[in-house]
Amino acid sequence: MHLFIALSTIIAYSSAVVTTGASGNGVGVRLEIRTLQQDPASWNIYLLALSSMQNVSQSDLESYYQIARIHGYPSGAYDGVTGVTPSSPSQYEGYCPHRSVYFGTWHRCYVALFEQILQQHALQAANSFPAGAEKDKYVDAATNLRSAYWDWTNSSDGGTAFPTVFTDATVEVTTVQANKIVNVTMPNPLLLYRFHPNPGKFDESYYDQWATTLRSPTNYNANTQSQESVSRSTIDEYRTSQRDRLYKVLTNNTASYNVFGNELWCGDSCGADRDNIESIHDNIHVWVGGQNVPGHMTDLGVAAYDATFWLHHTMIDRAFSLWQALHPDEWFEPQTQQVGTFWYNPGTVARSTDELKPFKKDSTGDFWTSDDVRDWTVFNYRYPELPQGYTTASVRAAVDKEYGSADDPPAIAASPVQLPSRIRRSANTAAQSYEYFINVRANTYALRESYSIYAFLGEAGPPSTWITSGNTVGTQAVTMSRMALKGGAPPSVMVSGVIPLSRAIKRRIASGELKYSTIDDINGYLKKNLSWKVLAVSFSVLST
Repeated sequence: MHLFIALSTIIAYSSAVVTTGASGNGVGVRLEIRTLQQDPASWNIYLLALSSMQNVSQSDLESYYQIARIHGYPSGAYDGVTGVTPSSPSQYEGYCPHRSVYFGTWHRCYVALFEQILQQHALQAANSFPAGAEKDKYVDAATNLRSAYWDWTNSSDGGTAFPTVFTDATVEVTTVQANKIVNVTMPNPLLLYRFHPNPGKFDESYYDQWATTLRSPTNYNANTQSQESVSRSTIDEYRTSQRDRLYKVLTNNTASYNVFGNELWCGDSCGADRDNIESIHDNIHVWVGGQNVPGHMTDLGVAAYDATFWLHHTMIDRAFSLWQALHPDEWFEPQTQQVGTFWYNPGTVARSTDELKPFKKDSTGDFWTSDDVRDWTVFNYRYPELPQGYTTASVRAAVDKEYGSADDPPAIAASPVQLPSRIRRSANTAAQSYEYFINVRANTYALRESYSIYAFLGEAGPPSTWITSGNTVGTQAVTMSRMALKGGAPPSVMVSGVIPLSRAIKRRIASGELKYSTIDDINGYLKKNLSWKVLAVSFSVLST
């Protein structure tokens, strides 16, 4: 362990942190975490880099701790970038924008900053190897290293969408000790972040006493333990729903950038389908962090301390990039902000030319804007589906292949007659098929904590069974930070999301539970059996 502390202390840091993205070898490719794992050199250098970054003194501006703090708490200026005078005592005190059109571009800068510092540690680790082929191999891997993404719809890892490397206590790495190349076992930096120390300034007693990040913790006590199996089972249960939603929002040709890019309720301008990438993103936060006792990922104020945050938000940026490639003419439109942050007040009209604080573009103090980062390659990265010279058609083909479920579409035929597959897969079957989903409209701060809306076909049963109950057809999480509400009454901020129903209906038709001869049969079944309930992360159930 001391080795990694030593590596992290010899990197020179600037007092002014400029966000450049990774450097070297032009535009590198961000890989899915399990793909990265298949390349031994890249995987080794990634683990060494992340461990080294996490061990940097928490007072250092480029430490893992300080980068995570930007997102939320403990609150305060980062790198001298001061905030606004809050217009409300309950105003969020972190920099991160949610329920905002800033969501995609701000987090694009945020992940790029994390990525550049991660690569610095990777290069430092690689250059510690003695001269020779081994060193050359690791320097090359570090030069090409980019932030990995976690595709939470992918169950290629032993049938689970929650990679086993997220739960391993230790990992095996090749490193250098006393100028000799050795294989060692070290704590897994993807499992947890160990505060050194916990600053005790999170404004929430349990986060102030927990020594490490936690996922689905057993209780609020200082010595509580993570329940990784709960996080895994939740994600595995709903990964198909997430895949269907992701495909739908990526290929929805009627949604504007503002509608796709954030969950703020947009009224009639949203169209019939109110889904968006931010509400899809919310589910992963709550499913990883926990729906009973809120682990770190559940609360936006402390989520960035969990290593899965960076993999998750790289995935969200990938979704943004794919959507941009599929809708190249759509872009940021002005939007009045309903929620304030450390750097802007509620009522601010967001524009694409606004500074995205605290991300400095250069040493003179200029900041990146949304227009500046519209092209993701400005930060020297791309995704596998977006090679140089990609076309909208090539990206659509890749999205169809990965998320389209052509062999098992969620849509339901307008009559129970089996349609030929060439017709079912056609884009011109609107009159011949239906897709059922619940449009969710909810007040973010209604319960003063994160919560989830569950939909059922049949009896709900006790809350402890909802995740895996056969009667549960889906869930939509609504995320927030409890720490933002310490100062007073919360505002009313309406958000939107979607719970898909079509697959659940098809299963009931196949089992014979739903006798289907016309669409009216389905409508009647839903009126009789569809219900919903609200579950707060404190495990209290709201009557519906």
